Parts: sequence; structure tokens; C-alpha cells
Amino acid sequence: MNQKQVYEIPTAKFKNVDFEIFEHDEAAKLGCLNQFWNGIPGRESDFSSCDEASEWMYDNLIHYRPFLQLFELCRGEAVSLNELAMKIFPNLSHEDALNAVSVLLSFAPLACNKKGMRLFPARMHMLFRGIKGVYACVNEKCKKHIEHGGISLGQIFLSENQLVCPSCNSPVYELCNDRRCGALFYRGYVLEEDVARGQAYLWQYPGQLLDQELKAIYLYIPTKEFKWRGERSKNQYAIRPCYMDVKSGFLYFNDDSKAGEDGYRKFYYSEFIGEGRPKEYTFQICPHCQHQLSQKQLSTFETRGNQSFNNLITTQFNLEPAVPEKEKEPE
Repeated sequence: MNQKQVYEIPTAKFKNVDFEIFEHDEAAKLGCLNQFWNGIPGRESDFSSCDEASEWMYDNLIHYRPFLQLFELCRGEAVSLNELAMKIFPNLSHEDALNAVSVLLSFAPLACNKKGMRLFPARMHMLFRGIKGVYACVNEKCKKHIEHGGISLGQIFLSENQLVCPSCNSPVYELCNDRRCGALFYRGYVLEEDVARGQAYLWQYPGQLLDQELKAIYLYIPTKEFKWRGERSKNQYAIRPCYMDVKSGFLYFNDDSKAGEDGYRKFYYSEFIGEGRPKEYTFQICPHCQHQLSQKQLSTFETRGNQSFNNLITTQFNLEPAVPEKEKEPE
């Protein structure tokens, strides 16, 4: 091999690497390495063992442009996968570039000489950012709507800054749920006197009207088969239907004339005010599962504390295959 020449590696080589096979055992790993390096300038024959492959890569990876660029970019500083993909493989799609970087990061740490010295002793860290909440367009006929479990939601957002849906220009509100049964609710804010008058604009945040105090209200999103027998109840805290103009964001209470009208969506609400919660209209019972909500109120999808992180890590370990030589229980 010309010690001064830097070779290119065909992008097809990166696409053909099967990570499930590569991480299975030593024989599978050797097969993947041979398949990858076969036909590459500077390598004329197959490796007879993983040790031979490791020693050869220790001496020669710097002669291949993608690996050389990886070493230069990671020298002495932390670099994100997205940045590596963009700089090393600028002509590939984002998905293909990330896959190619994954191949580099899988192969490079294997490069090791007979003394056990690593050419690329890199550390990779996975950082998880908690979400601040989940938000959805109220228009069930939104161009990017989703349907699941008999419920239709407009386009979904993970940013609280999205007030209007870019797909259909309908308002966007935060989603909440009853964690026991999974029932979904939109949360918005209204003026108390407007609710009493039977028509109210649903604001997204409590501070949008500087000189007036807004009260939170939860709107139950019914499934297509949902029917509530107590719609006509005279109980002050009964669960009643309301109708939203999905373009303007106005709610209409005690007015069934909007039922079935195009551009209006039916929700359910209650004027119940929980103990210690004077600034919100909530529910005594969940419309979906009929359980009391006095102890466990509706919650947002914001990730807080260690429990969410623990669940994420647990799921990751359950999905990741075990290292073959460590599959047996410790003695």
C-alpha cells in the first residue's frame, strides 16, 4: 500500500453492512469485515481471523478518507453524530450518512495492535432530552392527522411554540391524559364569564391576556363510539358536550346546533373545580374509564424526574441483544 495515498471507499460498502450479523459473534464479525474490505484498494485477500483484521486496520485505516476524517474530527473534542454524518458524507442522504458513520464507529474501535493499543479509543455517549409536552392540532381532518384507537388528532408537535398548525392553520393545544386508562384531553384556557355566556375563545397559555385571569379547561377527546348518557344532566358538575370551531378556536357550550356541522368538532367538558385547584375546570370522574380523578388528576406528557429516564434505559436494554459471551448468568 502506498503510505502517502489516501483511498476512497465506495458508499455501497457502508450500505451492505448488517449490524445484527456484525454484533452476533466472532465468526459473523469476521464475515462482515471480509465482505466490507473485499475489493477495496490496499486489501487483496480475506482476513483469517478477527485478530488479523484488527492489526491490519490499526496500520491502515488512516489511509482511507472516511476513517481519516473521522479521526481528525474527533481528535480532542466531542462531536455529534449529525455533524460527523454531514462532514464525512456530504453527498449522501441524512439517513444513509448516519448509517455510514455507524459503520465507521463500529469498525474503528476494533483497530488494535499486538500490544493491545487502540487506534481510536473513542467514547460514545447517548444523551436524552426530556420533552416539555406534547401538542396537537385540533383539526381531525388536518392533512397530517393521525388516527389510533378510534381517536383522530391533527399534526403532532413537541414544541410549545407552535400555536397554529402549518398544515391546516387550525389552533394547536397541549395534550393531557389520564394515566390509568390513556384517555386524551386538550388543555386550553378560557375566561370564566365567557363560559357562563356559552361561547368562549380557547387560549393556549394562561398569560395570553395580560389584564384578565384565564382559567384552565380540559376537553375530553371522545372516540368515535363514545356515548355519554348524562349529557342532559342538570348537575352543575356534569360532563357535557361542547363544540369547537377548528379554524377560529371558539368553543360553544349548551348549543347542540353545531353538532355534525362541517368545521366543528365535539368535545366533552365539566365545570368541576377540584379541591386546591381553583384556577381550572376539570372532571370529577374520567369520561372514559369512570374512575374518580380526585386523587390522580390529569397529567401532561412532560418528562420529569428519574422515572422517565429509568423507563427509557430499561427499554433500551431490553431491545439491545446480549453480548454472546455474557449471556449466561454470573456464577
